[in-house]
Amino acid sequence: MVTAAPDHMVAIVIIGIIFVGTVVVLPATSFSNLNVVDQQQLRNTAYNVFDAMLLDIGSPSKWGSSFPFDQSTVEKFGLAYSDPFSKFVLDIDKVQRLDVSNPTGFVEYERVTELLNLNEYGFHLSMLRPFSVSWSLNVTNSEVHFYVAVTKTDDGTAIPNAEVKITTTVAANDGKEFNVFRLDPETYFTDVRGVCEGSQYPSVSGTINHAISIMTITVAGLSTTVVAQSESPFAELIKMNTSENTIILSLPEEVIGDNTHSERRVHRIDAYVSGEMITLFDKKTMQPPDFKITSGSGYEYWSLEYPGLRFMDPTALIFWIELTLKGYGRVIVVLAGSLDFMAEQEILGFGPDPQYLSVTPIVTMRRLVVISDMTYVCQFAFWRE
Repeated sequence: MVTAAPDHMVAIVIIGIIFVGTVVVLPATSFSNLNVVDQQQLRNTAYNVFDAMLLDIGSPSKWGSSFPFDQSTVEKFGLAYSDPFSKFVLDIDKVQRLDVSNPTGFVEYERVTELLNLNEYGFHLSMLRPFSVSWSLNVTNSEVHFYVAVTKTDDGTAIPNAEVKITTTVAANDGKEFNVFRLDPETYFTDVRGVCEGSQYPSVSGTINHAISIMTITVAGLSTTVVAQSESPFAELIKMNTSENTIILSLPEEVIGDNTHSERRVHRIDAYVSGEMITLFDKKTMQPPDFKITSGSGYEYWSLEYPGLRFMDPTALIFWIELTLKGYGRVIVVLAGSLDFMAEQEILGFGPDPQYLSVTPIVTMRRLVVISDMTYVCQFAFWRE
């Protein structure tokens, strides 16, 4: 929850020696033809723009929460959460609007440069894990095998003794229906190779079809969350986003078009909040409104209003959805949102990537920020057009 942000700020201060809060990289060749005044001007411009992005709430104050989203309504750009005591805590709804693949709408790079008056400059903004995490998750009929490797982002050096807390949920088919079972959290530690692996044997009724594990990895007081799941050809079928207290599922053409006579029903919704998994809905124990996404015809969006979601500010939301698809029969699709928790390092990138342009960033800066109770490295590369 956002109320936990002070704890993260303390952690940022404590480990400031290990993970520098602000890093400015000024390649010498970039300034070979610049005088001292130009250098200082560029530094000041970069600092001001970066701080405006991270410390300003923008206008309207909740510009990222509107649905449907219209970027023309954004009058001032800023990613900060609208709380005066949450310095360097970013609003998850606003961060999602930097994802150009967001089907519910996004703000374009050109619009942001216009709002920030950056006609003469270019930039690339990215959200990175404080350390890199690679993983795999495999299932057999009765076993879930996990593998996690934790390394430093700068040189790939292994990080031993990193704490890895794993909360696994599985779907099993007993021949009649799918049942979802959650295992108790277990804590492991990486070895000298920076690796942690093992097997879990859920006591379930039926054959395990799918597993998903929330992995919280902690190093020197900094934590990052990975959502690992077993291989599924349907994992990308439906997208999930949030807007204030609303959860939005977006169904692409391959779901609503070719399979218009299939049934899509939500079985369960879990939220990962402050290191704990909370069940928001389970069809076996709760009586919901209509959690049937469609019957006979498809809809472009399906949304659910969940009171208190904004205050809860979950790190991740997990949806278990049953689909009946032509040629496949009944399948379970698991969605995790709203950030790209499966990425090893960069969870979000916005703006042209300088490595693909014929430009060298004059200034590169990094700051530690908090998004939904997790700490990330926000990197800002800046250059003159």
